[in-house]
Amino acid sequence: MRTVPIRETDALDYRHPVDYIEPEIQERSEQADALLAVVFWMMRTGTTAKVQVPAHMGARVWVLAVALGVESLSWAEIGRRCGLSREGVRLMAKELENEFGLRSINARTDQARFASLRARRRVVEGKDK
Repeated sequence: MRTVPIRETDALDYRHPVDYIEPEIQERSEQADALLAVVFWMMRTGTTAKVQVPAHMGARVWVLAVALGVESLSWAEIGRRCGLSREGVRLMAKELENEFGLRSINARTDQARFASLRARRRVVEGKDK
């Protein structure tokens, strides 16, 4: 009769040594959750008037909310709510995009920006007559 040695992998509840290693914490997702919680907290006041003191800070909250997908307001609507111009709000959104890479749903695509730049150049150079 031949004897067969019992190996660790023969057990019914086999666990690999990697199973005992603690999972890696996903810091980026935790930061994103924290950022969303802060935005919700800032917007929870109920009225725009309470969010917009001072006006540019309120606009920044709304621009960030749009960039994170919490709200879907136009730049003009944010400007009306906060007493600012549409262009001022758009520049805030562009600053947010440049600083943190958060592009809003209201922002133009790079393709649209290049097409607009080419059209402007044609007009300036006089080729579009």
